Amino acid sequence: GNAEAMERLILRLLSIDCVQRPSAAHVLENALFVAVRDVSKESARHCCVMASERCLQSKVPFDQGIECQCGHFTCRWCLVSHTRQSVTDDLRLREIREGKVMCPFYPTSCSSAALSDVALASILPVPVFNFYLQARMELLESQKRLEIEGEMQAKITEEVERLLAMEQQQRQIMLARRHIEEEILQTRCPRQGCRQAFFDFDGCFAVKCCRCPCAFCAWCGADCGNDSHAHVAICPDKPPGADELFGTAEQYLEAYQRRSRIRLDLFLRTLDPETHRGVVKDMATVLEDRLPGFLAIHCPELFNFAHA
Repeated sequence: GNAEAMERLILRLLSIDCVQRPSAAHVLENALFVAVRDVSKESARHCCVMASERCLQSKVPFDQGIECQCGHFTCRWCLVSHTRQSVTDDLRLREIREGKVMCPFYPTSCSSAALSDVALASILPVPVFNFYLQARMELLESQKRLEIEGEMQAKITEEVERLLAMEQQQRQIMLARRHIEEEILQTRCPRQGCRQAFFDFDGCFAVKCCRCPCAFCAWCGADCGNDSHAHVAICPDKPPGADELFGTAEQYLEAYQRRSRIRLDLFLRTLDPETHRGVVKDMATVLEDRLPGFLAIHCPELFNFAHA
């Protein structure tokens, strides 16, 4: 009988030998499954929604609808309307459902899980299913963006809390180091409101900002208006024997280091002793690399620390 046939099929499915074990397609063609499939196709159900003229007067073939886990059957015509309604529901409800389509009776008299995309694809017309799928993908992408923004906000909050928890002295040292790195060791356009970083020296000491009209002198760093050639030609910071406008990379580096040493010395004098010592100690290796000799003159004990 059917019981013996089912037992034989199960034994074959459990076979270790892949040759003896039937494929999924072969199993579906087994008489037991064919009979079940045929019964399903032939059976008809009453639509629980009954919002379409096609399901009001008579039962609907089972393969022309979808059934939730609680047994509520919805015909394909009512399902189309229900899907469109679900896609345009309030955003909060759609987020709770993750954009999925639930049984029409959920949650008042149904506790089933969402209708599967596979089941919907097999019943809904292609345009309606694509409409649903696109809306769900957009919702999930939006939720992903919010999740990323939330993670970023959490990191920012964590960083703010970390800064607030730091000792006042540590914060002062950090702020002083940032000023030294960004405003003293980094050559910038001298014009306030611009402060564009300058990296490339092409040999001419009459430098033009790439961001604003400012022209400045690479010898002294002065803002010369819109043209610095006249100033560069007679700049008092230019060493004897230097060209009227041009110079070597070595001369540019020497001018940069001289200006930076003067500015750094003036800035360090504005700090309290603890912050002064802390930031120089924190940057000892960097300062010795960028401004050779500075530590030996201004902080001999830290010069030894940098070379330890």
